[in-house]
Amino acid sequence: MAQMFAINDLDIPKVLLFYAPQMDKLAHRIAKVSSCVQLCHISWTSDPRDEGFRSLNIEDSWRVPGSICVFLASFDSTTCLYEQFAVISKLPRLGAKVLKVIMPFFPSLTLRAEGGERGRGLMGEIPLSRTLARLLSTIPNAKAGPTELVIFDIHHLQERFYFDDNTVPRLETSMQLIVNRLDLLIEQQMHVSSGHGDVA
Repeated sequence: MAQMFAINDLDIPKVLLFYAPQMDKLAHRIAKVSSCVQLCHISWTSDPRDEGFRSLNIEDSWRVPGSICVFLASFDSTTCLYEQFAVISKLPRLGAKVLKVIMPFFPSLTLRAEGGERGRGLMGEIPLSRTLARLLSTIPNAKAGPTELVIFDIHHLQERFYFDDNTVPRLETSMQLIVNRLDLLIEQQMHVSSGHGDVA
């Protein structure tokens, strides 16, 4: 009951950040540099009796209604994809006002084109990237509308057209961050080299 009364405009942070286990360090770094982000916890527990399926529980589910929710995803294996999709699909049903899913990468999954007469591949080949897009397009809408999928450095721009109207893909790039980091490393190396020259 106390939790119910605690839910008001002052107590709910601007952004609730949920994250996959693989993104733990990055999520904590984001929360550390941004005061408007509050980390929320999900338990991913394994039980041999569940035949390989982990038990999932959104521990901060009472904060979700009316909130802006962000899920930091990492689809680096089929097992974790299933589990993360289950959590992502639950957030709108808990009453999230806005839902955004941040994907640091979109798996190319090797096959992109439909096989057959007009495709490059064999008749029986399955376009797995499109299949993943179809799966993500079934995420329920939040109160304010469709889920926004923020995808960094997508391999093929045409993959944005694989998604249905239930989701809004937003393509971003981290290349400028990489360039900035390389410039910094080069500058530091030049300082080190000039320092050695002075000593000599």
